[in-house]
Amino acid sequence: MKTVKELKGELDLKTVHQVRHRIALIKDLLQEEGQLKRGDNNQLLVTPEGVELLRRMQDLYESGLLLPEAARLIREESFSKEGSEDLDSLYGSKEKRPKPGDRSISPAYVVQLEEENGFLKELLGEVLGTGRDEIRERGEAEDRWWEEWL
Repeated sequence: MKTVKELKGELDLKTVHQVRHRIALIKDLLQEEGQLKRGDNNQLLVTPEGVELLRRMQDLYESGLLLPEAARLIREESFSKEGSEDLDSLYGSKEKRPKPGDRSISPAYVVQLEEENGFLKELLGEVLGTGRDEIRERGEAEDRWWEEWL
């Protein structure tokens, strides 16, 4: 078990406040897995597994991510490890399951976005009191740069 002062040196940080901030960002995750405890004099103690999570978070931070982004990514990784059986039942197999950080868009999501876009176009026409065709006709006379988004 490592103390906050020991973690400061291990994570190569300058202050204990930096360590406490990193712990606070993933505190719920550390507590769920029993990796964060209180010792003598209410001192924070982190297990070796918790130190690995904090080290992973620091590596992500040093690679250019912001601390909240790194914490979110660690949560996603932790969720994918814990709930891998649940995800397999949702996707059918490990091959079909999206990887953490995968930014591909499913065809169903594209259809949903197209429907939402159509709804917003109609709503804009109602707000302006005209239809899409009338909006385009008026746009030819004036410089309406937003027309291409309709």
